[in-house]
Amino acid sequence: GKYGGYGSSNKYSNPKQQSRLKPLSYPSPNHYGNLRNKKLNKEKERKLAELKREKEKVQKLRKQQQNLQKKLNKHEFNRQSKHEKLAIRQNMLKGRFVKHVSIPDGTELAPGDAFVKTWRFRNEGNLSWPAACYLLFISKRRGDMMTNTEKVFLGKVVGPGEEVEVSVNMVAPQPPGHYVGFWRMCSPTGRKFGQRVWVKINVVCSSSSEEMVEEPTNDCVDDGDFNDCVDVAPNDCVDGAMDVAVNDPLPDCSDPMVDVVEHQEACDEFDDPY
Repeated sequence: GKYGGYGSSNKYSNPKQQSRLKPLSYPSPNHYGNLRNKKLNKEKERKLAELKREKEKVQKLRKQQQNLQKKLNKHEFNRQSKHEKLAIRQNMLKGRFVKHVSIPDGTELAPGDAFVKTWRFRNEGNLSWPAACYLLFISKRRGDMMTNTEKVFLGKVVGPGEEVEVSVNMVAPQPPGHYVGFWRMCSPTGRKFGQRVWVKINVVCSSSSEEMVEEPTNDCVDDGDFNDCVDVAPNDCVDGAMDVAVNDPLPDCSDPMVDVVEHQEACDEFDDPY
């Protein structure tokens, strides 16, 4: 009992058992400070993430606001009244074609013939045409141009309601055919206005048969039985019985291989050899 014998109440009276006991550990002075710092850091990270989300929302709203403003501006522009649009159009140059002064449509010309095409225009707007306005060739086919210049300047101011004539020196192309060239009036800045105009010509080759035409003469045709005098034109062929007259058509200018001399040789076959 009292001295460590049997029945002793001291549980750890054995020195070996006492050496196995671990001493109590107390938290260091910085332990609670570290816990507090960790908690503060987590709170800070949470607030930073929340601020980042709010910033993204604000940027998204600003972008939506900008897109909405663009739509509103476009809508306001489209809501302009007819009077406002009319006022804008009244500040533009206007012109109207009056008539062809020279070389009407379908004029026939020989290859290489020089001619002057003239149009008449009227100022239909409220603004005067500057002297730097010009007539511009706008056809895609260069063969229809028939001139060396693409622009013909007015050279004078044309007031509202006034008329002006514009002339272009041209030369008919060499190949026969139908030619159409389109032109249009332009402002000094190159903006087209008014109606487009054109020049239409037909290039035909000169008929060489005109050189062979002579005055009718009195020829006597002898068929062996009797003599009779008739009026025979150079293009008429008469056989011995005087009952057939051959009139060949004039050569076609579209076929350059046709020779007018063949027409005369066909008639010479029926001439009286005596």
